[in-house]
Amino acid sequence: MEVTSKFVAAIDQAIKDKKLGKCFRAANLREAFGGFAYNTYGVFLSKHEKDKAQHNRCKAYFERVGESGSGLYRRLPIERNDL
Repeated sequence: MEVTSKFVAAIDQAIKDKKLGKCFRAANLREAFGGFAYNTYGVFLSKHEKDKAQHNRCKAYFERVGESGSGLYRRLPIERNDL
């Protein structure tokens, strides 16, 4: 089974390997795994945020936690169509 996005797969693996906690920021992703352009980490989180994804016409993989502007996200539960 292949995850739709290599970036999401890297996040899921980092969570599984305990390199990331359940809640994370773009900076935490950069520390947990490399290989992507610097801006990808923050842009991808924001673009695929639960409240923005439909407007962006893309899949929601994350939800924002904490106060607005905290930059803190959590992975939404994996759905069958993620695989």
